Amino acid sequence: MAAYLLVLWLLQFPAVYGDKLYVANDCSEISSNCHNLSYYTGDPSLYFSTDTTLIFLEGVHYLYEPVTISGVSNMTLQGEGVLQDGSHWTVRESTVIIHCLNSEAGLSFIDSSVSISNISFYNCGRPVGNDTLSSLLEPYYDGLYKTRFNLESYTDLQATLIFFNSTNVSLDQVSLQKCSSFCIFSFNTQNMTILNSYVSHSSQNILSEYRCCSEESSNNPKCSGGNMILFYLDSDSDDIAPSTISYNSFIYNSIFSFGAGPLNNRSKAMSSITLIDITVHHVTIFLDSVILFQNLGGNFIALSGNSLLWFYNVTSEGANRYTCSRTTPMVSFDISITNQIGFLPNYMEQAEDVNHTVTIHFNESLFLGNIAQDSSGINIDTSLIVPFLPIKSKYYAFVRNSVFSQNRGSFGSCIGAGGTTPVSAVTLILFMFNVTFDENYYQQKSILYDARNITSPYRNVPPCCLAFGNVVNATFIDVSISNHKTLGVYAYNTRMLFIGDNEIKNNTGVQGGGMMLLGTSAIVMISSVLRFTDNKAERGAAIFITPPVVASYSYPFCQYQVGDSLSNSSSSIIFSGNRASITGDIIYGGDVDNCFLFTNLGITLSDLNINGLFVYKGEENPRYSISSDAIKVCFCFNEESFCNVSKITTPSIYPGESVNVSVATVGDTEGYTTGKIKIWHEGVNVKTVSNELPRCFNLSIHSNELIGNSSNETLILVIDDPYNGDDITSISLAVPILNCPPGFRPLGSTCACDTAIDSLGTGVVCSIQDQLIYHRDDAWIGYSNTSNCVLVSDHCPFDYCRNSNVSFNIYQPDAQCALDRSGVLCGGCAEGFSIKLGSNECGQCSNSYLSLLLVFGIAGVVLVIFLILLNLTVTIGTINGLIFYANIVKVNQPIFFPNGPVTFLSQFIAWLNLDLGIETCFYNGMTPTHKVWLQFAFPFYIWVIILGVIIACKYSKKIASLVSSNAVPVLATLFLLSYVKIIRTYILALKVSKINCGSTVNSVWAVDGNISYFGNSHIWLFLFSILVLLVAVIPYTIFITILPLLERYPRVCGKVWLSFLKPISDAYCGPFKDKFRFWAGLLLLIRLIIANTVPFLPQTGRLLLIIFFVSFLIFFFVETGGPYKLWYLNLLDIWFFAHLLCLSALALSGDSEIGTIVSVSLSFGTFLIIMAKHIYSRLTEYTRFKTLKSNLVSTSSLPKVTARRMTDPFEPRSVSNDYNRYRDSILALDDED
Repeated sequence: MAAYLLVLWLLQFPAVYGDKLYVANDCSEISSNCHNLSYYTGDPSLYFSTDTTLIFLEGVHYLYEPVTISGVSNMTLQGEGVLQDGSHWTVRESTVIIHCLNSEAGLSFIDSSVSISNISFYNCGRPVGNDTLSSLLEPYYDGLYKTRFNLESYTDLQATLIFFNSTNVSLDQVSLQKCSSFCIFSFNTQNMTILNSYVSHSSQNILSEYRCCSEESSNNPKCSGGNMILFYLDSDSDDIAPSTISYNSFIYNSIFSFGAGPLNNRSKAMSSITLIDITVHHVTIFLDSVILFQNLGGNFIALSGNSLLWFYNVTSEGANRYTCSRTTPMVSFDISITNQIGFLPNYMEQAEDVNHTVTIHFNESLFLGNIAQDSSGINIDTSLIVPFLPIKSKYYAFVRNSVFSQNRGSFGSCIGAGGTTPVSAVTLILFMFNVTFDENYYQQKSILYDARNITSPYRNVPPCCLAFGNVVNATFIDVSISNHKTLGVYAYNTRMLFIGDNEIKNNTGVQGGGMMLLGTSAIVMISSVLRFTDNKAERGAAIFITPPVVASYSYPFCQYQVGDSLSNSSSSIIFSGNRASITGDIIYGGDVDNCFLFTNLGITLSDLNINGLFVYKGEENPRYSISSDAIKVCFCFNEESFCNVSKITTPSIYPGESVNVSVATVGDTEGYTTGKIKIWHEGVNVKTVSNELPRCFNLSIHSNELIGNSSNETLILVIDDPYNGDDITSISLAVPILNCPPGFRPLGSTCACDTAIDSLGTGVVCSIQDQLIYHRDDAWIGYSNTSNCVLVSDHCPFDYCRNSNVSFNIYQPDAQCALDRSGVLCGGCAEGFSIKLGSNECGQCSNSYLSLLLVFGIAGVVLVIFLILLNLTVTIGTINGLIFYANIVKVNQPIFFPNGPVTFLSQFIAWLNLDLGIETCFYNGMTPTHKVWLQFAFPFYIWVIILGVIIACKYSKKIASLVSSNAVPVLATLFLLSYVKIIRTYILALKVSKINCGSTVNSVWAVDGNISYFGNSHIWLFLFSILVLLVAVIPYTIFITILPLLERYPRVCGKVWLSFLKPISDAYCGPFKDKFRFWAGLLLLIRLIIANTVPFLPQTGRLLLIIFFVSFLIFFFVETGGPYKLWYLNLLDIWFFAHLLCLSALALSGDSEIGTIVSVSLSFGTFLIIMAKHIYSRLTEYTRFKTLKSNLVSTSSLPKVTARRMTDPFEPRSVSNDYNRYRDSILALDDED
């Protein structure tokens, strides 16, 4: 190609030249014909003549005025310098420079042939409309052009080199820089050749350097014009007719950069190279190895009527990169070809069947980083300015082996082709082979796009890479369109032929990600593969078709076609990884399975043969893959099921309830889509519901919307404004209206809470919508199928029920229960569960836990031995206050441990109350009744153990010597430890709860509401509890309280009874002063009162009662000095009373958890100190006993020791002369006064 151009250029010029004239500032070395440039331009007609060669020597030659050369041929301007690098990589400059010192200086060639080589031009630009040219241009802008194409407006521009009606113009190694307006202005020039040249209109910083963004920029010639403009016009003369004249321009191995288009006048928005072809003659423009770089008005614009444009190895980069506004680029393109047939002269308006053809070739070209308001890569606008003219225009565009990347435009950021003129008047055929469109961008925001409102290809066109309008054929061969944050391909009335292997990948749009088809656009597969991969959009991730629903006529044409028989076609459209955020992963719109295929075998109905053309890969959901706007509504069941073909369903409804019916709006192929559903009842439009997501959804129907009086109402559901209006869009709902369910009663037009439930207060809410009852207090509500009444209790016992917000169906009251409980008042365990020891929780238990019987048995024995060995009894007095503290805390455990037991601390309190303290199963099937019996069993068991020890002491001296006198104090201690536990147990056995059933009040056992009070399984427990109360609790309390008083009057009850009961009384009263021996009985009475009032007093009342008694006890200690003989025992009791007082005060303030943890922890620490003291005392006595025993072995008699009174139980006992007496008491502490 290069050799061809070179030969063509050489053939333009004759081999023989005329005069040679030298141009130099210093002619000393030249013998003749040498002058400076001003000498020759003084009278151009003398020196710028035919066959003349002006040889410019190296240096700067100044041009002071415009020069006009007219009517010469074979004239040469030749520089003798060399090219060197310029100010930018896009510019090289000769060492021969023509520098214009006048802003209107420049060269004009009229009707001439000229060759210019190896010369640089700076700051030149003579007016186009000068005196000479003005008269020559008049025939071209009078008349028609004045109204349709204002040529006269261009004559106020300037140019460095002007060629008018010239022939055989050649520029070789010419550099034109910083031109005013244009660098080259060519008008009807034939055979122009530009080789190895560099044209840079302005510097890279043109906008700031020349203040082109300011108001006065319109008067600055540096701010308007481009690098080169080529005009081809016919004059406005009636005698001009089409001829065989041909205009050719060849540009090879050249760079055009930084061309500046005017910023305020669209009619002059020139690019780097501008072609205005308004002629009946043929125009050929050939660009080979040309770089078009960062030109403000675009890189190449052609207003073409009958041209051949050839771009080979052209790099177009950065067009319109620098603008005054970074957000709104100028209205320009990278490379634009526009139909200008409407500008033809007057005589063309009467012509018939006039054909004009424009052929454009792009081969091995690069389009990189260009910016435009519309199409920024290539723009081919075929719209007729005068569409009614009888002119047929044909456009053929070929793009081969080229790359489009990082271009920016509002639409057609890669290629915009076509126009508003229909194909009957203008034919555009686009051919793309091995072209890559990669990562081109959307330039600016546009209005919200809606494909259904499209009326022309350039109205509201969405952001896209390729935009086609009214293109006859757009052929894709091995084309890749990928990585765009916009729609990939937009096509309006365009047939797209796919040949070879093509891919549309990873494009992201709104309506359509890969492709949008409008009007009569279609995909035609000719033995090819088209891949849609990883495209994304709201609708139609791969393909969006509009109109987005089936046409009103039956069986429209398919917007996908094949070039041969569908059954034998080797073509396939492969979908993989496309995702629509709303619907239509593969296709949205059109009719893909009931349309006509126009194959080479004739017309055939596609039916479901799309399976032979479409190939699905990845995980496309078939329900969302192919969809459209809604065309009907149907019943459904879940997202994966197809629509129910039935047109009627019968959901029931209660007054005031909303019933949910699963429906879906579906489009083509019954794929889920979005849409609006109208609901009609007895001819009245009840409401319209919008389905915003393409899936099976619950349509809510409220009973108030059924305005009839029948017990069975019918609703009609239809699509709001369906496109086709078919009857299949309607379905029916037959809705029976039911009576209010249990727990509800009729109230007006709805169902409200039953009267019994209303009696519970405002904390209960009944919702007929979900038939649930909501409450947040401790009430319990149920239903009796036997009595057909609502069961209501205003108090759920213990912690059986949830204390948070509860919602439940009256037929399933167990939802109110906590701890896996169930039944009336949550008194029992759920099926398969058993009650646990240590808490009220139920669990899944097995009989293997019965092995705990052995543990409990051993624990009782260990407890008795522990108390005997350490002498840790009430007789010593060290644990009396601790036991009282533990009893009160245990009785009020829900208050002091509001969030449940605290590990170990709660166990410590439980052990001091003879409770297990840990949560564990016992056996499978254990009920609350069995658990209460077991509560009685353990205290009786340890009483039996100690009574057995006491009896054994009477018959065994060895046992008596080991136990000594501790047996009775230990028994008294165990009675005291068991006292509150026995009280709590019989209270459980006797506790009753009331349940209202209509007007009837039923009594049930509070521990297990499933058992009637005095029922078969409760009566025996009740009688036993009464027996324990009458035989054990009351007599024991009376005995400990009154006996110390009766001791002062022995005659009242007799000396025999006093002598029998006095050891037990002494065990309790031993540590007290004589006048305060009633103290143990007083503490028992306080325990009895507090424990028995727990079921009857609210939390605040219980706390105030504790504060009252504890305050009284503390006051008593302060006033009397304490009832104990020893000061530290008084101090211990005061310590524990103070703890109870603080705990109760904190509980009243609602912040007891932390206080309880601290208090119980300190109490446990105190217990450890007490136990350590007892252990130390016992070890000391045992050591002294061993010493005494060894002394008895070594001496014959015991030494006399003076007996003394023992006032401290922790001091060692005095030694007696009677060894046996000492041995009997070695394990006991003296309790004498």
